[in-house]
Amino acid sequence: MKNITSTIQSKHSVAILAFDVSKDRLNMATDLGGQLSDHEFPNHSMDVEHQLKVWAQRAKTAGFNQVMVVCEPTGCYHTTLLSTAHRLGLQTAWVSGEAVFKMRAIETNDSGKTDLKDPHVIHTLASMGKNSHLSPL
Repeated sequence: MKNITSTIQSKHSVAILAFDVSKDRLNMATDLGGQLSDHEFPNHSMDVEHQLKVWAQRAKTAGFNQVMVVCEPTGCYHTTLLSTAHRLGLQTAWVSGEAVFKMRAIETNDSGKTDLKDPHVIHTLASMGKNSHLSPL
């Protein structure tokens, strides 16, 4: 039996890469392998570009037509991620901080912020279509 996230994604053929962004690190959740998995890498231009290219190729290999990079806005720390994604031709979106806070409480029964929980919550919100698509930065 497929979970709801897989059903929504295959219906729209969009792979979701959901990020919690901080000054130095990007924590990502995706279910390209059939179940939600976590990944972490530096929030530096060269690393971001390399990782997005790798994950876009994995999505293509898995049969997705498009990749959506989604995060919660973080002042300026999300700029490198989203501008690089745009340059690579990936969709970009964000979810509101309020939605992440409320969904975290529902999904985890805990309102405390963590870099490991938030990408999962952001992924869930994006899978449900509770995000705003962005224009190029």
